[in-house]
Amino acid sequence: QSTGSYISSVPPSHASFPQRSGNFVRPLVDSFETYTRILEAIDSAKHSIFVAISFIHKDFKFPNDRGNFFQVMQQAASKGLDVRLLFWKNEKFFNLNQFFVKNDHDLEYLKRNAPNVKIRWDSSGNDIHHCHHEKSWLIDADKEFSVAFCGGITITGDLERSDHSPTGRGSRHDIFCELRGPATVDVHYHFVQRWNDALGHREPYGSWPNLTISNDLLFPNRSYESIGSSVLQVQRTIRPGQYKTRVKRQEGDFDLNVGEDSIYRQYIQALKSAKRYIYIENQHFAHPFLIELIVDALKRGVQVIALVPGKGGILYIVNAERKKTFDWQQSKGDSLSKPRYADLFLDSLPKLKKFSNFTLASKLVNVQNGGFEHVYVHSKLLLIDDEWMTVGSANFVDISFDFDHTELNFSIWDGEVVKKLRQKLFTEHLGIESSNLSDTEAIFLFAKIARENRERFLKGVPIVGQVFKIDVEKYGSCYDGTDVCLLYTSDAAD
Repeated sequence: QSTGSYISSVPPSHASFPQRSGNFVRPLVDSFETYTRILEAIDSAKHSIFVAISFIHKDFKFPNDRGNFFQVMQQAASKGLDVRLLFWKNEKFFNLNQFFVKNDHDLEYLKRNAPNVKIRWDSSGNDIHHCHHEKSWLIDADKEFSVAFCGGITITGDLERSDHSPTGRGSRHDIFCELRGPATVDVHYHFVQRWNDALGHREPYGSWPNLTISNDLLFPNRSYESIGSSVLQVQRTIRPGQYKTRVKRQEGDFDLNVGEDSIYRQYIQALKSAKRYIYIENQHFAHPFLIELIVDALKRGVQVIALVPGKGGILYIVNAERKKTFDWQQSKGDSLSKPRYADLFLDSLPKLKKFSNFTLASKLVNVQNGGFEHVYVHSKLLLIDDEWMTVGSANFVDISFDFDHTELNFSIWDGEVVKKLRQKLFTEHLGIESSNLSDTEAIFLFAKIARENRERFLKGVPIVGQVFKIDVEKYGSCYDGTDVCLLYTSDAAD
């Protein structure tokens, strides 16, 4: 079995956790499959449920009519399980309707709906732009049957199946990953570190119901038997000074007080090592240096596909930064400071446009009575050569990589797992079975269908599958759908 050995892991000098063998991993595609599997793990739990939460809607419903998030958590806690939720607290950040910030209204809600659940809030402090962006679950921590989940799927919105049937309001595509085996100890260690050092948890509105009940956790001190074939490294982005507890471990003593950027370092290593293909799914494709590494790979003949949103969501920010960049360019920098995304729009994206082996694509589904409905790509996924992958919460942007947002990713060396995930994703995206094709043949087919679907889209005829090509230089030029055609041009203008 291929294990991507030419793609190095992040060394102990820059990572809290080592590369561990003997794991079982199962990628999960879209939210219905993900929450069905998480609910099965919750129902099988014998001791504990730990959840690190970024965004949440209180009325989010689990599959099979099992009730909303807090009802399911309270049901587990009422059975005697140790249920701990770690929420994010930054009242100055946008999208406050997706936070659970603990005000008087929220306290009343908890009294009614989650009296036995233990909660802490991890504050962003005075940084109005900071986000604890991680989305993870850990069931039965410190037990031989422990299971962890990590990815980009939030506890919000409707449950999505892979056919993304039109709803009239759009849908979302995303990825999660299940982990069992030796590396779950590192997910456990990470949660304890965040829980015990949660910024502001001793302040008013910092814990629920109180600190005596929502007490500190012990760090894990055990090893696990091998149960699978996957090699995995748990990787993080942590800003300096966020967590100060320093615990010596058998694997070494990593000082998290200086921050961690192991996800970013792994991306760099993987992109530099790619030989045949790079496949990216990400909602925020905006890191100039990593795009430079993609340009280098394109020069080596590597085939590259990046699947991104076509409208909505984060493109609001990308569009605003695009406007700032071209206003700055027009003023020749005389009166304005250089915008954050200037290098992206003026240098990185134009370079990508020159390569025929690069495809920027998004997702649509056909509407029965004609027209199309957008599928918002929210994934945070990178596949290399059917050899290696990373999946988690980190976007392809500076704030997810460079000692800023709190992020958690699973980096996986297992060729069979990567291959099966690529095939599963391509079945969804292309609407055809591709398991009889080599990885490079499948990548070529993806690019071909995306190219042809753009022409179908422009003609207003149904597309094949769900993907279509975007003009690289117009990425981010639209975010609300009112002028969606600005994103898509014919091959003659590409």
